[in-house]
Amino acid sequence: MVVKYISSAADGTGDWIADGSGDQAVINTALAWASNNPGNEIHLKGPFSYDILSTVKFGSNTIFSGDSTAILRLNNSCAWDSMVPVLSQLGGTGTLTTNVEICGFQINCNESHLYGTGGRIHGKGYYNALYIQGQNAHHASNISIHDMQIYDSMGDGLRFGYCTGIDIQKCIMWNLQHCSTFCVDCSDITIAYNDIQAITCSGTRFDNSQNWIVHNNNIRDWTGVTNAPKSGEYGVQFGNQPAGTHTTLTQNGEVYDNTINVGGCGIQIEDYLKTAGVTPQTVNIHNNAISGGKSYSNGAYFAGVSIYSWGNGLTIQKNTISGSTRAGILGYGAIVSGVTVEVKDNNIINTKKAGSEGGHGIWNKVPTKMTIIAENNYLYGNITGKYLGVPPLSESSSTITDAVPGGSPVTPPDPEPDTPVLPVANFTADVISGYTPLTVRFTNLSQNATEWYWEFGGGSTSSENSPMCTYLTAGVYTVKLTASNANGTDSKLVTITAYDADSPVPPVDPEPDTPYTGYQGLAMPSGDGHYIFRLLSIPAVGDSVLLFPMPSGEYALLKLIGNATMGSQLIVVPDGKGNYFAIK
Repeated sequence: MVVKYISSAADGTGDWIADGSGDQAVINTALAWASNNPGNEIHLKGPFSYDILSTVKFGSNTIFSGDSTAILRLNNSCAWDSMVPVLSQLGGTGTLTTNVEICGFQINCNESHLYGTGGRIHGKGYYNALYIQGQNAHHASNISIHDMQIYDSMGDGLRFGYCTGIDIQKCIMWNLQHCSTFCVDCSDITIAYNDIQAITCSGTRFDNSQNWIVHNNNIRDWTGVTNAPKSGEYGVQFGNQPAGTHTTLTQNGEVYDNTINVGGCGIQIEDYLKTAGVTPQTVNIHNNAISGGKSYSNGAYFAGVSIYSWGNGLTIQKNTISGSTRAGILGYGAIVSGVTVEVKDNNIINTKKAGSEGGHGIWNKVPTKMTIIAENNYLYGNITGKYLGVPPLSESSSTITDAVPGGSPVTPPDPEPDTPVLPVANFTADVISGYTPLTVRFTNLSQNATEWYWEFGGGSTSSENSPMCTYLTAGVYTVKLTASNANGTDSKLVTITAYDADSPVPPVDPEPDTPYTGYQGLAMPSGDGHYIFRLLSIPAVGDSVLLFPMPSGEYALLKLIGNATMGSQLIVVPDGKGNYFAIK
């Protein structure tokens, strides 16, 4: 894989240089190159802003990455039509884009400057940060969005239609004035480990979509500066849109291990299509911490979990629903008569009234159409009462301890009484080679031990838990940790190599082919005119060396290029021909 860079004119070191005048032209040129050369990466360098006047477009088999300080920003003069996004696919909507990864950088949709211009306001599809749409019969596929910051849009953050294989993880999103993530007619979706600060509509939403999971997200109200009204949004919303082009039923969903605290419904469930009848649309909501409904005046169905309209197959279990308004769980509507909802093993506490209405733990407004099977829930402090329209089968008298994100902790079983518990010696060293004086910090990771004895080589010892040692003389030292308890001992060895700081530098040879970025390491002399390559963790960019593998698993330098010296930090990758290139 080749990584090519886009940089600002202030830096001037990239493969393409953006001068701040319509930077989308330069970025699109780079992404077109990546599309024509599949499997390669385009990287936005920071700390720079790239102002754009029109959509940035990527093709298939492309990685579009960036530094966390690189910002893709709408220019103040943009006046785009609805549903024209900041990022989209080459060929426009309907293109069967596949194998796309977008990560690392920021997208600033510039709502503070663009709101209200030409009648453009929130919730109307203006300036969606990203929009990918395939075809009804043939979906776009394999799309990964991660480690992004996406903010200040009048529309959606990440919107998908007719897509399969969507993975959105570890993004931070705020002030996105429709949905932070919105999937319509999509399948095989993961929304996980995101920090979402929602303001209108939903934090994450699925319409007519199948096989999706939402887990380990923190979804809450956006409380910062905005032009949009803070009218109360949903944390997670799923359902079916009315008949038309949408015929797929939302089903096979799972919502778990999330923390949701919003003004609208914590979880909103609504089926306008109503074609499922009594056929289950299986969704399991479990192990979440939920609070919702505080902006109750904006919806008579706002609650912690609101079943606005649904059929069979819904299970709500092992959640803690606290401090919600109107109801912890509200049954508001059913698509047909004779449907059931399972509600079991939840903590539902401290529900408040919505004005003069509600205040129940579980409230079923449509008991003649929907049956809520309530079993072993713990209800406490709900201001009006525990149930309305719900005859419980059973009830817990105490808090259900594992009804929280992550569930109950896994406790290993106690060992058999006759089986002695032996120590297991283990430790790490923060460095295993370097120039004298070389200070090494050791971290003790031993298990089941009560005493530790360290031998550092050269006669030095210690009985501290996690000591450090400074090597003043060049040489190879064997460090031994002996861990012990009343039942026995165990030991582990690690080799530390200290090099003489005055070792000579080998002569400079001609420069090899252009290297690629990859693993990181440190060049050390081997004592026979070559150098040893040892892995490190701090990337840098600069001069090049040519390496070859050694039986020891390390790498020896054949050529040292440019002004790299002993101890230079390097990044190494294979060239596919049995050689290894590295850059400083």
